[in-house]
Amino acid sequence: MFRKSIFSVVAAGVLICCLPAMGASQTLDSLIRQLQSGRLPEKEAAAWKIGDLGKSSSSAVPALISALKDDNEIVRRGAPKSLGQIGDRQAVPAWLGAAGVGFNASWALKNGGLSFTPSEVQSLSKILRESKDPYIQMNLAAQEVERSQGNSVSAPSELLSANALYREFQNNPVDASAKYVDQAVVLHGRRGKMVLMSDGVSAAVHIADGDRPNALVLSFPDRKQLKGLDRDAVFRFKCTVTKYEFGSVWMNDCSIEAGPGAAASKQIAERPTVVGGLLSANALYRAFESNADDASAKYVGQTMTLEGLRGDVIRMSDGVSAAVHISDRFKSDALILSFPDRTQLAGIENGARFRFRCTIKKFEYLIVWMDNCSIVSR
Repeated sequence: MFRKSIFSVVAAGVLICCLPAMGASQTLDSLIRQLQSGRLPEKEAAAWKIGDLGKSSSSAVPALISALKDDNEIVRRGAPKSLGQIGDRQAVPAWLGAAGVGFNASWALKNGGLSFTPSEVQSLSKILRESKDPYIQMNLAAQEVERSQGNSVSAPSELLSANALYREFQNNPVDASAKYVDQAVVLHGRRGKMVLMSDGVSAAVHIADGDRPNALVLSFPDRKQLKGLDRDAVFRFKCTVTKYEFGSVWMNDCSIEAGPGAAASKQIAERPTVVGGLLSANALYRAFESNADDASAKYVGQTMTLEGLRGDVIRMSDGVSAAVHISDRFKSDALILSFPDRTQLAGIENGARFRFRCTIKKFEYLIVWMDNCSIVSR
């Protein structure tokens, strides 16, 4: 509650002067400080970003070793990735010590950049096989199935299994979000629970993975195409990946590609995700996140039309204007939009996709700030 209230005040522009200054690009020292004592979003980001600075980041190894046992799962999963990129052998004992708990070491062994001796590989494999962590056991089982079937999950165009997609997000949520969010993918999966929406037209379909019944949540704009698709039936579908949140992969604009309902889905006009070069608000945020200097030079001062999913709306003290948050992955206020007239936001529900026009003001406190916003279409 305290954290949310702080962000609300920042959105209103009241506490900006009191927060510590942050440069457009982050140094290794600042990332280490964030990892050790930063706010949770900064700590999560630092665990994943330190490794991107390369082998010269060896001074961060002690902090990353401590992060292997952090209370936060995103930090625990980011630390081995960064340690692998740095490649410092002093991290191996800690890696082996944390392998059975906390982070998914089966992913670390497969994708990490650290070099292991044959005996260390045997030790790590033994730790994984004997682990009681259901996520590790599930991932090991999935690897065996994928090897036996010759499946590949290296790119969206090759991806067929909904469960394989879910495990990519589960193993490495930051990289999987960067790879798949806002992408349309064709998958196959086993139909779980179906929930009819209050509009009387659309429906959500759950797909299970392991013990999680709603590992993937698929939103179908027209539930008629689900007619004849029985529970536990295997079907092929096309969806746009929206986000990974609360342990589920959320997908929108879904249609049936094969199986019962495929003919009906072809009669439904697909809603475009990009129109006339329209830029996704999330893509804009990631441009700033990836290279703040270049993105600032390119976008600050520019007026742009964007598309995104509405988050929190904060009414300003003048009683007229409002700030709208748009999230990206685990950051709920990645973009903050200032609308001089909040009445134009009427009817746009939380989570609804809408198009807006704003002037890019700055990138500060890991947020893209936007002014003079207006609604283009809902």
